[in-house]
Amino acid sequence: MLQLGYFLNEFSFSAVLKSSPVSSLHQLHSLIIRTGHKSNEYVLSSLILSYTRNGLINEALSFVKEFENRLPVVASNIIAGIYNKKCQYYDAIKLLSLLEKPDVVSWNIVISAWARSNDYDKVFALFKHMHSTCILPDSYTFMSVLSGCTALCHLDLGSSLHGLVIKTNLGNFDTFLGNVLIDMYGKCGSIDNSMKVFEEIMHKNMITWTTLITALGLNGYAYESVMRFRDMEMMGLKPDALAFRAVLSSCRYGGLVEEAMQIFSQMRANNGMSLEHDHYYIMVDLLAKNGQIREAEKIIASMPFLPNVNIWRSFLEATICNNL
Repeated sequence: MLQLGYFLNEFSFSAVLKSSPVSSLHQLHSLIIRTGHKSNEYVLSSLILSYTRNGLINEALSFVKEFENRLPVVASNIIAGIYNKKCQYYDAIKLLSLLEKPDVVSWNIVISAWARSNDYDKVFALFKHMHSTCILPDSYTFMSVLSGCTALCHLDLGSSLHGLVIKTNLGNFDTFLGNVLIDMYGKCGSIDNSMKVFEEIMHKNMITWTTLITALGLNGYAYESVMRFRDMEMMGLKPDALAFRAVLSSCRYGGLVEEAMQIFSQMRANNGMSLEHDHYYIMVDLLAKNGQIREAEKIIASMPFLPNVNIWRSFLEATICNNL
């Protein structure tokens, strides 16, 4: 196109930047400057995104100083998203606070930044302010705000937000949002609502099942948690390390020694499964606290790595209690 002498416009640059490798990215950047497209919002956003995708984070962040914090909305959102991933939450908030007309993505990034900073009062205040400006929340907005309800065990607010989710037609169509709702209800002690949301999710993934298994265990339904784990396997889903940890934790809460031993043996037989310290800790804690000290010793002796402090503490505490 260049050799034939065609004039390049913002659509040309935006298109080629989407698939540009590192080797040609700096050349494209120079060409954008020479042709006067550097200030075009679409080209600038595509350029920053291309730097980000290619792992050139410092180059992407350099645009903040270059434009003196006057980046367009889309470009600001991309940079703020980088700040969030780097745990520089206040930098993300500062950058987006300068926007005159933030869009829903801008609001989501700021709300997410405050949520990750554990400042849930600001999360709720921003959500309320966003709602008052007639910007409709999406599933990402709800997930951040619901995380605050989960952390604070704020069941009433969480239920109200769930009602708003249903009104905005997001309830049955977003698996990830459904997973957050299951978690929120479970950790707030409303297991019936966790079960209801689970049943309403059309496309359940591994996280959906693991979240429900965890919720059941936390609320004293250890046997039901194990049954759901077996149901998940019957559906053809192969449990990962998190799913095994969730069901073993449920067994520990409910004192289900036999069921835990069966599941733990299943993990060991699975050649593709790498057991972690947490899995061994749960088993040692469960066995030791249920008087099976020798079995707990065997588990410790079979570990492929050295036991950590938590494992030894749990074993020794249970041993002392059994000898008193």
